[in-house]
Amino acid sequence: VALAATFAPLKVDTSATTSSYGVNLLDTSVRLEYSFTPQKQVSPVLFAGGGNFQTKGALGNAILHVSYFWLAGIGADFRVNPKTIGELRITTHQLEELTSTTYNARTASLIAVTAGVRFGF
Repeated sequence: VALAATFAPLKVDTSATTSSYGVNLLDTSVRLEYSFTPQKQVSPVLFAGGGNFQTKGALGNAILHVSYFWLAGIGADFRVNPKTIGELRITTHQLEELTSTTYNARTASLIAVTAGVRFGF
């Protein structure tokens, strides 16, 4: 089980105007991973999860957007040494607008390729 939280400043373009403005993104999620052969040097991994994200105006606290997402993907773990594991993941995120009073639908779909390192203690 992996719990995550991300904060990132972004620049947003609107379709109603030609201007852009800054927003802050807060993303929280939970992901369940299954490693098929964790004792091997290289192990395939499947995972799935979900979470929510919200954007707030960078200059104020007004919430501009709140949505939910689900994710799924594949990857591999690479054992570097007994306490260090490298990981490579390919993930699809499906973003869903479910909190609108006027229109609820899939708002975005993205694919991410990520790499990382986990350390044991």
